Amino acid sequence: MLARSLFLWKQIQPDDLLGPDGALLRTVGDLAFPFPMIEMAGNAHLKFLESVNYIYNDASSQCIHFAWADEQKRNAQFLRSKPPYGPLADASKHLNGLRSRATQLVSTCLNGSGPSLGQR
Repeated sequence: MLARSLFLWKQIQPDDLLGPDGALLRTVGDLAFPFPMIEMAGNAHLKFLESVNYIYNDASSQCIHFAWADEQKRNAQFLRSKPPYGPLADASKHLNGLRSRATQLVSTCLNGSGPSLGQR
C-alpha cells in the first residue's frame, strides 16, 4: 500500500498543499493530500471500510478544532473549492502492477523461500 500511496503522492502538485494565503497549510492536512490521491486513483481502487480506522482526539483544548477553528474552516472550504484531479490514465496499470508484486512478495515470504517480512 505504501508504494501505491507514494506513486499518487508524487502526482500531487506542490501548489495544492498551499492555503489561500500561499503558505503551507497548517491545518486540514488530512484533506489536502487524500482528496487528490482518491481522485487520481479512481473508483476502481476505492473501498469503503465499515470499521473505524481513524479517531480524532478532540478532548484537549489544544486540539486544532478549537485552537485554530477559523483557519481550519477556511482551509477546508478552500480545498473543497479546488478543481478535482481526474483519474490517472495509467493509475490502474501502475496500481495493479504494484498490487501483484506485493502479493507475490508476501506469498514468497510466507512460504519461507524469501526474506522474512521484517527484513529489508
